[in-house]
Amino acid sequence: MRGLSRRSSRLADSSIMADSGLWVGILTALTALGASYITARATSRAALVQARTTTTAEALREQRDRRRSTYREMMDCAHAFNEVTWQIDDVDAARDRESKDRLLTQMYERIGPAIGAMNRATHEVRLDGPAEVSAAAEQVRQMARRV
Repeated sequence: MRGLSRRSSRLADSSIMADSGLWVGILTALTALGASYITARATSRAALVQARTTTTAEALREQRDRRRSTYREMMDCAHAFNEVTWQIDDVDAARDRESKDRLLTQMYERIGPAIGAMNRATHEVRLDGPAEVSAAAEQVRQMARRV
């Protein structure tokens, strides 16, 4: 009987050992699954943050480029307007009435389109902002209208 009980005892011990191995395997698998889930969530969050950052940077770059273009156009229009008004010195320097009339006619023909272009450019600056730049562009436009 003792031989049978030892054999049963050995079977029970190996059964416990097998059960322990099974539990260790299950715990290892669950740990791997949990770690994989946590890693996937962290990777997903990092990708989302990177996408948002990239989108924001691109939007800011586009805004900066658009504003530069708009401001450059406003400056070009102000310069074109000034080129027309600077002709007044040529009018004053002209000796005869015909030359003065011809120069004044040229100024008159060019000043309307120059003011129109400045009005459009001012409107574009107003749309692109910021408020301080819009106010400065409006001040330039108002000064040009007084000429």
